[in-house]
Amino acid sequence: MSATTGSRIRCAARRVARQPAPLVALFGFRVVSAIAIALPVSTVLGAAVVGYPEGDAVLFEPGGELLVETVRLHHAALGAALGISFRWAIVLGLVGLVPLAMLLEAWRTQARLPWFLLVGRGLRRWPRFVAIFGLTVLAQSIAIALGVAFWPLGRSLGEAQGEVAADLVGCVPLALAALGVVACAIAADFARIGVVIGRGPGWASASRALEIGSRSPLRAASVWLACRAASLVVVLGGATLAILIDVHRPESWRLAAVAAVHLAVVGADVMLRAFFLAWATELVEDDLTPCRRSPRPAALRRHD
Repeated sequence: MSATTGSRIRCAARRVARQPAPLVALFGFRVVSAIAIALPVSTVLGAAVVGYPEGDAVLFEPGGELLVETVRLHHAALGAALGISFRWAIVLGLVGLVPLAMLLEAWRTQARLPWFLLVGRGLRRWPRFVAIFGLTVLAQSIAIALGVAFWPLGRSLGEAQGEVAADLVGCVPLALAALGVVACAIAADFARIGVVIGRGPGWASASRALEIGSRSPLRAASVWLACRAASLVVVLGGATLAILIDVHRPESWRLAAVAAVHLAVVGADVMLRAFFLAWATELVEDDLTPCRRSPRPAALRRHD
């Protein structure tokens, strides 16, 4: 396969389309997880406005007085519900690594693997995926903490040039922290891919995949950011469309339409996430399995 960006993008798109079953599993898990995480808080808010014919729409009327009053009166119940949602988010975030591993496992072969085999392979990869997840969260937390810690220092350095300069210089540590968070997220994806498709021991393959990704960090970051930006555009478009549908009007079709919009947004986000993983998998496979690809450049052969 040619190493050009265009050909790799086409191969990534074909890889995503070749194995739809793991994508369906990942999509279904995302939908169920979203419902489970939102249910405790939505139950408390729904009980607070049960007597209003408009439903929860009254919470978002101009001024937000009823929303503030509901939070004041039910803050204890809302706090408990948020705690439950947070615990659900952690548990489901860890469980969600299994369908992610299933997706990467499905891409190891041209054949469509049976469900039980994919699930078994996903469970086998789960411990290493959890370790990568923990290390990623730790590294991202450190990056955020450093950015927040150095923010006052940045502001103090720019105060001599005025308030605007102080704000701009103060944002530099925060911007570097955000860059570190993105870099950790991309590195985690490459490490997971290395664990799955590598030919050697798991952690050695993860390190090799990280090395491959680090050779072209700007290209990897641009593809990742493009996918995330496209996902954000889809979310904003879905939110705008949901507002225009206006689910609080009496026609019953509106509720079904809004639900379809939400599902479409989740589906698009899953596809974009899968596309980046497929693109990164193509990049790693080009290096790990050169015999399946076109001859590699002499510079890379010397590097190995």
